[in-house]
Amino acid sequence: GSDEVKIDGKVHDHGHEHGPGCGHDHHHHDAPSHAHAAGTPLDRMLSWAQIRELAAANIEIGAHSHSHPELDQLSGAALCRELGDSRALLEEGIGAPVRTLAYPYGYSSKRVRLAARAAGYRCAAAVRNVRATPSDDLFMLPRLTIRRSTDQTAFAAVVTGSDGPVLRHDRLLTAGWASVRRARRAAKWIRGYAWACELGPSRG
Repeated sequence: GSDEVKIDGKVHDHGHEHGPGCGHDHHHHDAPSHAHAAGTPLDRMLSWAQIRELAAANIEIGAHSHSHPELDQLSGAALCRELGDSRALLEEGIGAPVRTLAYPYGYSSKRVRLAARAAGYRCAAAVRNVRATPSDDLFMLPRLTIRRSTDQTAFAAVVTGSDGPVLRHDRLLTAGWASVRRARRAAKWIRGYAWACELGPSRG
């Protein structure tokens, strides 16, 4: 949503493509982080001082891609950059390893998950708005939607399980958008098929 807090940025990616995913090099050049922004933020962002304060308080800082694209729609090289850039910047900024990833919009595919694993992430989260269980795939962990507008009462309800309609509403939104994406993919396939038929050998 437009009121979600996102942390994104960029430094040069020193990984390399490795099969379906991206290798990771832990030795980054000392580049000025502010010179590699992803673009104009869509909303308010945490400052580096705030990020470092959270990290110092033992709050885990995870990556969320560089420019917030739909990762499953990217080419291999672009996917590697998205997985590597924000992680490298965050590691440079907080001086600690970044091992977790939240997929933008919650979307992934087998190719994306393999790439995330190859890039050095230990787990990654999708948007499902249910609570994680010990049997969940580490690269398909569910995550809960917490917005800037989420107050302490709602937050407590979400994390303790007494959320009532809060998560049900978000699950409906997630399911609705998934249906839109499926419809778009189907339409794209139909257009591609029609185009291929037009280019096929003509019949006399």
